[in-house]
Amino acid sequence: FERNKAPLSQILTQEEWEMVFISAPEAATIVLSAWCEAAKPDIPFACVGEKTRNILLDAGIATAYPPSFSHPPSSGKELISRLPGPQTSGRVLLPVSARARGDTEDRLRARGYSVERIDT
Repeated sequence: FERNKAPLSQILTQEEWEMVFISAPEAATIVLSAWCEAAKPDIPFACVGEKTRNILLDAGIATAYPPSFSHPPSSGKELISRLPGPQTSGRVLLPVSARARGDTEDRLRARGYSVERIDT
């Protein structure tokens, strides 16, 4: 969970993030722990899947993306297609398994976002 020797809790607060994009329950749990360590910074979260969203909601994080969907998209591809494109910094923090392919990163970049992948 380190980038340039910085723990994830510091990464969450040292950068201006457009959003944290969470595509799996395991990543949600890891980021949630770091988010609490970082004193719960005000960062928009995007999530894929009902289970992932419920982990965040149970911790008191209302996901900004998707803002008005009754059910969160079940795939990263679907969610990315619904994102409005960069609105602020354009920087997206993407915590994923070290085994994850780069599809999500590529799709976010194609939409104009700058992606910082963190292998969890």
